[in-house]
Amino acid sequence: MAGLVLSRKVGQRVFVGDGLAITVTSVRGSTVKLHFECDRSTNIRREELDPPDDCRDDRPRSEKGKD
Repeated sequence: MAGLVLSRKVGQRVFVGDGLAITVTSVRGSTVKLHFECDRSTNIRREELDPPDDCRDDRPRSEKGKD
């Protein structure tokens, strides 16, 4: 999988494919607010709430952190 790192200022946009535009709406300290414009059918997930399958730890809570 390839990656890309960009620097953007407030108000600047990034386009992903033909159906997604991401705009930086504000920056305060280490917090960046982003606005996503896409079709309603596009699935946007926050990793901390719904990690990708290859990052998911499905062990019981009692077993986590024992590595």
